[in-house]
Amino acid sequence: MKSGQIICVCGAVMGIETLSNTIECIQCKTAHDISHFQETVTCKDVPKIDPYAEVKVLMAKIADLLPKEDENE
Repeated sequence: MKSGQIICVCGAVMGIETLSNTIECIQCKTAHDISHFQETVTCKDVPKIDPYAEVKVLMAKIADLLPKEDENE
């Protein structure tokens, strides 16, 4: 059983109590490999699975929702 805290790249702090070797951030859904987990770590210490993949998708969705600037004005 691994227990403690991990701080995600998005800033979310998660408590860990798991038997698994991976944990997914509750906020941005980044998956973290915690097989070498020790006490409190930040994402920078933990192998990541493209931490910005979700952010890129969200940024594209936000860009689509923003009003388009009219270049003819």
